[in-house]
Amino acid sequence: MGASATARQGWITELWSRLIVASLAVTCFAAAQWVGGSGLIAAFLGGLVFGAVVVGPVLLLLTWQTVLYAALSLMVVRMVPVFLSLLGSGISTRGKLSMGWFGPRGLASIVFAIIVAQEHLPSGEVISLAVAVTVIMSVVVHGTTANPLSERRRTAG
Repeated sequence: MGASATARQGWITELWSRLIVASLAVTCFAAAQWVGGSGLIAAFLGGLVFGAVVVGPVLLLLTWQTVLYAALSLMVVRMVPVFLSLLGSGISTRGKLSMGWFGPRGLASIVFAIIVAQEHLPSGEVISLAVAVTVIMSVVVHGTTANPLSERRRTAG
């Protein structure tokens, strides 16, 4: 039974049913780490299995503008503030770029998207779509680049 079905049965409130997805992600992450796998990829795949109903419709609504925004979010909107905040810290340019790439993640974006969806704000669907595409792109891009870039950074000194 899905989270909404359990809420309809009165077994769990709608508020608490939202924790099921987060619990799934944590469980997948922990299980993968325990067996020596990638927790990030396991959490992502667990989310895909659980949330195929969310990702599928998102892909149908995809536009080039949304993809462009998501790419800019990951490569400019997120990296520039991290880079600028580290000016004068003595950290190398390469280090600043690494921190911007691997640094802050989009959990706050998900929380804000949920708030927007609950408030039925104008253009809420567009905002939710942009957040969903950005988070999906982040998981794929950062998940696939984490090991190679970390290894390259480690061997470069």
